[in-house]
Amino acid sequence: MRIDEVEDPWVGRAVRASIFLSPLDVHVNRSPVAGLVDSVRYEAGRFMAAYRDEASELNERCTIALEGDATRIGVKQIAGVLARRIVCRVRAGDKLAAGSGSG
Repeated sequence: MRIDEVEDPWVGRAVRASIFLSPLDVHVNRSPVAGLVDSVRYEAGRFMAAYRDEASELNERCTIALEGDATRIGVKQIAGVLARRIVCRVRAGDKLAAGSGSG
């Protein structure tokens, strides 16, 4: 949906790629890099349409902070008006392979 530059508290200056997944499908997010899960942070919130810009800060969300060999990456899952449940199966301290399921 969108690519832009952001200032992220975990990564610093970063490029954010935002995608919108159809609420009609089951979603499995995969780790973009091999690395160590530094933290998993769940935040309760609203359930507005996930494609709205403000949804990333106001909706229920789960943020995974990954430490790879040469990079830091933040992965944020955002609930929406229909997809109102986030299931994240990784925990801080988990080691992930690139492409492994992250929730």
